[in-house]
Amino acid sequence: MRDDYIISVVTSQVMSDDNTDKIELITAGSYNEKNGAKYIIYTEYSDDGSPQGCRTTVKIKPSENGGSVVTVSRRGDIYSDLVLEQGVRHQCHYNTPMGLLVMGVYTIKTEISLNNGEGTVLMVYDIDFNSDFISRNTCLITLKRKPQ
Repeated sequence: MRDDYIISVVTSQVMSDDNTDKIELITAGSYNEKNGAKYIIYTEYSDDGSPQGCRTTVKIKPSENGGSVVTVSRRGDIYSDLVLEQGVRHQCHYNTPMGLLVMGVYTIKTEISLNNGEGTVLMVYDIDFNSDFISRNTCLITLKRKPQ
């Protein structure tokens, strides 16, 4: 798979104590469609350009309620599966060096605006552990073809 796309990922968190955190990532990646699902795939790199050991796959497929189910899978140094479906709380796994964490993820909003392999994916969701609110998260992925 060729990295024919520029992918921008902007993620912000508002924690239960109102502290905020924002992460921005711009990287090369790929986009394809298969069996009715859309896939955005990219590798995360550190500031010095070396891979951080994490490959991320964003899978977007239609849900039974007429919206979309977005699954964000990270593999490598970090192993996690985040399932986002508007109005639904899913149990998701996040593997750390200290062991596996199971967290609740309630999706407030998903907006998919992809046309001819370009556009945006917006996800707004809450994370909880043992039903205690941890953070409100917003993730905006922007996908553009690289100039030829």
